[in-house]
Amino acid sequence: MARIFQCGFEIGASIAWYGNQGSIPGAGQLTHDTSNPRTGNFCMLTSSGVSNVAEHIFGAKSTIYGRVCFHYTTIDDDGTGWAHFMGLWSGTAPLFTVGINPQGYPIVRVNPTITSGTYDKIGNGGTVYTASQRAPVNVWNVLEFGVFFGTSSDGWFVLRLNGITLISQTGLTFNAGSADRVRFGLEMTSFVTTMRIDDYALNDTFGSENTSWPGFGGIVALLPNADVDVNWQISGGTVHWDAVNENDGDTSYVYPNSANLYEVFDVENMPPDSTDVRAVEVVFLARRVAAGAGSMVDLIRSGTVEDIGVTHNILQSDVYKTYFGKIWDVNPDGSVSWTVQAVDALQVGLKSL
Repeated sequence: MARIFQCGFEIGASIAWYGNQGSIPGAGQLTHDTSNPRTGNFCMLTSSGVSNVAEHIFGAKSTIYGRVCFHYTTIDDDGTGWAHFMGLWSGTAPLFTVGINPQGYPIVRVNPTITSGTYDKIGNGGTVYTASQRAPVNVWNVLEFGVFFGTSSDGWFVLRLNGITLISQTGLTFNAGSADRVRFGLEMTSFVTTMRIDDYALNDTFGSENTSWPGFGGIVALLPNADVDVNWQISGGTVHWDAVNENDGDTSYVYPNSANLYEVFDVENMPPDSTDVRAVEVVFLARRVAAGAGSMVDLIRSGTVEDIGVTHNILQSDVYKTYFGKIWDVNPDGSVSWTVQAVDALQVGLKSL
């Protein structure tokens, strides 16, 4: 494994997570926004103080490289609050938080604390490190970090803004030697600005791809555009791909009526200016309408290879939730780096269990 998490909010808001992901609601709510995404068609937006955070569990990692992209409109030189974008945790304990302050300076918190307060879902307090350079307003900024969770004065972190190193700290002692989950979204208080966030990514140091800085890439959604191997039932449409290529609730959808049934589609090509593909992931919306069994796996077909991803236990819900599947760092057809051409020919889908 190398890429352990990515999210561009392309088909689901930060509060719409189930499975091993879960929402951690607080005050306010982010808007699933189409007006100014960094890449793809969506980002998340707020113009008021919020605590709207989701959690993703990925297993213990001692070294992590990460990225979050943000866009804000106002510097408040008299502000006393902060905006937190992401926190790395070990179980129920926060270890590392990244964000900015109202003056526009990126901040890092090491060994932050957590309370029951409304604006304390990612991690506040701890030892604060503040950059000496402001993030520019009214543009998308790329905030990256690398961190090693050493527990004997051997920990370190590096923080970059738009490719420039702003903070580099060594000799740190973290409260745990690894993080096993990320809390992402936005905690913002005493900070008056319009804030957008997009294109989260986390890498570990294993494997052959995505083992260091995530870089300036982004996340785009390639939606189904043709049926390939469809065996589920359909409601509200005549072709399966058209029933699943947008979130229209129960207006149109597909569903299996037994186990071991495939539902596989062709998807759109990459955007015309694409030159590099770092990872592929199957993401889908689902809900279970009644108690009982409701499991499925995501999958891809590349060339002659079918590769099975993650098992999802779909929870009973009145609304559709976002399920994030396996991240393929390499093309399973030959275990080689992805190319735009290979992604253009990719087939994706689900199999009922």
